[in-house]
This record gives sequence, structure tokens and C-alpha cells, in this order.
Amino acid sequence: MARVAKDFDIDDLVSSYLSGSGYCELSVRFGRAPTTIKNILQDAGVVMRTRGQATSLMWSRMPVSKRAEISKRIGDANAYVVDGTDELIANYISGVPLYKLAKSAGVTRKVLYRIFTSRGVHMRLLAESQPLIASNMTAEDRIRRSAIAKSSAGRRAASKHSNLSEITQDEILFAKLVNEVFPDGTVVVPQLAVGDYNIDIAIPEHSIAVEVFGGGWHSCGDHAARHIERTKYILDQGWSVVIIWTARVQHPLEIGGARYLHALAEFLGRNQSTGRQYRVIWGDGKVPATSKSKLNSRAVMESLGCANESADWESMLAG
Repeated sequence: MARVAKDFDIDDLVSSYLSGSGYCELSVRFGRAPTTIKNILQDAGVVMRTRGQATSLMWSRMPVSKRAEISKRIGDANAYVVDGTDELIANYISGVPLYKLAKSAGVTRKVLYRIFTSRGVHMRLLAESQPLIASNMTAEDRIRRSAIAKSSAGRRAASKHSNLSEITQDEILFAKLVNEVFPDGTVVVPQLAVGDYNIDIAIPEHSIAVEVFGGGWHSCGDHAARHIERTKYILDQGWSVVIIWTARVQHPLEIGGARYLHALAEFLGRNQSTGRQYRVIWGDGKVPATSKSKLNSRAVMESLGCANESADWESMLAG
């Protein structure tokens, strides 16, 4: 209970509050902190105003000139005029997101929202807005959003992968190429967490994990050992793994690499008993010669438990 001085007129305080005075005004008048004023009123059994009631009351007691000044500053619909309002409303009704219209008009979404509601426009709920937002996204927007949604689950993997702090440009580029080749609706997720690791590019519908390698160090020393450990784990989780070696001049990431993945997905669909697959290709989809440096040697295959698979991968896919 709040402590009250003997000369403190509680009845006057309660009466003033009920007549519309706020905490700050009463604090100045009675010489007590706003929180103390509130506690005294509550101890006296006064029903406190809600935030909305307090705001409405404050607005009604405010001088007209002050209201006009605030309305102009915050963009009140009755005091703010935006050129082409009718066209903006028509575009919003047709499905253009509010944030895009606000950006084109050079105002905030709050301003546009108030203008639209003052005109009687039905404002879309979140469930109505999400499909429209998704349909207006670029392929790169969707890729980044998918990665953000998955990032919290994969943060623990940062100590076991070299480039998890952000999505690389190569990953974005190749994910866009994959989106072009695969049927509509196929989800491509960069940096998908699988246990303690993150897959560079994942195609969950077909359980294909793609790793994009841009430097020869991946097949050297401790890096090669970590590759075996990491890949074996991902294979054991039921994923097929495709390593894509890329070099910007000789073997850049091209549509051929995405087509290879599509062919692999079709092969896996036709041969579901085949099980996990391990493939190594160039960025253009061509298959490099078998070598330790490209992580597709006999020793690597044996360490991954894939030694019994045919080396003629292109023939398998064609069949």
C-alpha cells in the first residue's frame, strides 16, 4: 500500500482523476511521483482507465491548435493528403501490399493505413496479407526468407561449417537456378539445419543436399577429414549429397548444374530402393574425373559407404 502524508487530500486526488486529470498532471499538483499517484488511486479502490480511454481523454482535453499540430506530424488521415490516393486505394484492393504502396507514395505505412481506413477501405488481416506478400516476392526474397526461418535451428552448427554467418552469393545464384528448373512449388532452402550441420542448399521434397565448394582447400588435410565426417552424417540422415565444385572462369554455376539435380531427383523417384546417393559435379553439371582433390576417389567413396555405387553416374541418371 502506498504511504500517504497526513495532509494529503485523497478525496481531492480521486475526484480530480475521475474528472479527467492524468498521472502527470496530478503528479505536479500533489507533489508525488506518477507511480505513487497511481498506487494511491488503486489503494483507494479507483478503477483505472485503460490506455485507449486515457488516450481518448487526453485528445479530447487537448486544445484544437495542438491537435492540429500533432495530426500533421503523425499523419492523421484528416490532416494528411497524399497525391493519387484513389489510385493507391485501387491498387491496394487489387492486391498490392501496403508497404509497397507506402514506399511508392513516399509516406509510412501508418499514414497510408489511416488514410485508407478513413475512406472505409477494408484492411487485410495477416492471414489475408501473407499469400499476397509471398506472390509479390522475388525469387531472391523467398530464398532469403526461407533461410531466416531456418537459421535459428542451425546456429549451433556454426562451429562445424566455414561459412554459416550469411548466405553466399553463389548459394543465392544456384538456388535461383534450381527454382527455374524444378516444378513450381518445389521448396529450395539455403542453410537448412540437419543435426549439427547446415546444408548449403537443400531440396527437402527429394532429400537432396547440395554443397557448393569454391576452393581447393575443401579436399586438403583436416578439411577433407571434416568433409567425410559431415557428409557421412548427412547421408545417414537419409539425404543424397551432391558436391558442386565451382570456378568463376572455367566452371561457373550454370543452369546445367541445376538440371543435373533435377535429373537426380527424377532418378531417385524412379528408383526409390536405391537409397542414398553421393555425387560430385562441376558448376555447369559436368562430372569431373575421379580424383582425391575432387572428393570423388575410391577411398572417399569407401569411407562414405558408397563404394558399391556405379561410377558412371550420368548413365544411371539417363536410365
